[in-house]
Amino acid sequence: MRFSSLICTILFLFCLTGCSGAGTENLELGMADIQNEKYEDALQKFEKAEKLGEDPELVCRGKGIARMGLADYEGAATDLTQALSECRGSVTDLEYDISFYLAVAQFRSGNLAGAIDTYDAILDLDRNNPDAYYLRGKTKLSMGNKDEALRDFNAAIRFDSSNPDLYINVYECMADAGYAEEGETFLKSAMQLTHINGFQKGKLYYWMGDYDSAKSALEEARGDGSDESVILYLGK
Repeated sequence: MRFSSLICTILFLFCLTGCSGAGTENLELGMADIQNEKYEDALQKFEKAEKLGEDPELVCRGKGIARMGLADYEGAATDLTQALSECRGSVTDLEYDISFYLAVAQFRSGNLAGAIDTYDAILDLDRNNPDAYYLRGKTKLSMGNKDEALRDFNAAIRFDSSNPDLYINVYECMADAGYAEEGETFLKSAMQLTHINGFQKGKLYYWMGDYDSAKSALEEARGDGSDESVILYLGK
């Protein structure tokens, strides 16, 4: 999971928490710094927010994400764990979001067992969460547990079967781990989906090594006014 895509999620969920009223000025400034990749500045804003008594869960969450931007994953895990401890009510989207960031921080710091535990905790509360299954599978594959990883990948697809990008992500994980041939099964399954657009079909052809078909599909998608990702895949 790319850090930039995680930032989009965190900014969206930050807005959902209603942090635009009084007592959130430094939290908002810190999140703006994160959006602009000014992570050191963001930490300073969050530290000020902490001193002024702004929402402690969001302060620790912001500090954790800023540390992830600085590649301080152990420090990020500490902050994110503290953020979860500040939850005083029922589990909401905010706590799920923090948990996903915590698992990523644990994974990137080398604490794979800790990441597994965090994904287990998410799935204990939400047994149908495809992201948690996929990321837990990716972690298990990194630990050499291919069979367990495949069970998680298949579970992820069971709960998000219409998402062609998920099949591609699973294939990439398998290929990176040296199981490209087995991973191709997921690409072939994705090609059976009836709703995929030209860009998605082009990506599938690309990963299957059928570059002529990929080019044709991507050229057609580019004509439909798709975003720059189409151009990037055509370049590949």
